Amino acid sequence: MTLRSPVIPPKARLHPWSAAQLTAQERYEQMLIEGMRFDGQDARLLHFEQTLCRDTGLRGVVSEGIQLVDCRLVDCDLANARWSNGGLHRVMFQKCRMTGFIGTESLFEEVLFHDCMLDLALFRYAVLRHVRFKDCLLQEADLQGAKLTDVRFEGCSLAQVQLSQSRLRDVNIAGCAIDGLHIGMSEVAGLTVDPAQALALVQLFGVKIEWPA
Repeated sequence: MTLRSPVIPPKARLHPWSAAQLTAQERYEQMLIEGMRFDGQDARLLHFEQTLCRDTGLRGVVSEGIQLVDCRLVDCDLANARWSNGGLHRVMFQKCRMTGFIGTESLFEEVLFHDCMLDLALFRYAVLRHVRFKDCLLQEADLQGAKLTDVRFEGCSLAQVQLSQSRLRDVNIAGCAIDGLHIGMSEVAGLTVDPAQALALVQLFGVKIEWPA
């Protein structure tokens, strides 16, 4: 499935953001957020729609139940942000720092992560549906118990990624680095891999390969 891009009005029609604080349970539409710093703020149940967020500090922001619809985040710092139990629909993250990002039990639908740092990110028991990770660092990310449907990893590092107890359907990791990938026999049925990865997975499960003389 081809991802639909976020539907956002031209920049000139967006409303510039000026407030220093995020307000819990507030709904924001057609906003332009540039160069702001909200690091460490706690604002639950936020709702953003048709919003462009650029060069903004969201480091450690806690927003349980956050909702993003038709949003684009570029060059933003979301390291250690906690967005559990949220819902993200038609969202693009581009060149964002998301080390330690927490999206547990959240829904990610038609979401693109492009050139993002997602090492140590936590997606436990999340639902990822029609999601693309392109040129991302996901080293030691945790997707235990997550449900992935139509998910593509392109040019990503999946070293030490945790996929145990996850449910995979039409998940493609071909061409990605998978050193130390944590995955069980029950999960690989929904996985597409390249030949080198297939050999590595066979060896991971303790199967010995003996080439014909």
